[in-house]
Amino acid sequence: MPANRKAASPGVTRADGIALLPQEVLRSGTKLVTVNVMGRWTQATGWDALEKTGATILVANPTLLNELLIESRSRGRIPTRLRLTVSGGAPVPPTLK
Repeated sequence: MPANRKAASPGVTRADGIALLPQEVLRSGTKLVTVNVMGRWTQATGWDALEKTGATILVANPTLLNELLIESRSRGRIPTRLRLTVSGGAPVPPTLK
């Protein structure tokens, strides 16, 4: 990694039903990454937040990914700019692969 960049610890922590992301993912002289943190996740508010922020990547556990899939099916589409989901913390069920 170039000397002008500092990486923070990656990943997602789920504590007491609250989804947390590191505040700083990658820092350099140019803004490369914006991280949005939700205090509470529900299918609808999570989907709305992804759409409103134009998120392209979602890091979530399989439970949240499943809820996003259910909400996307009910709306007939995924959030507009979402291109990649990354999961951890538990095996991903075949229905999400």
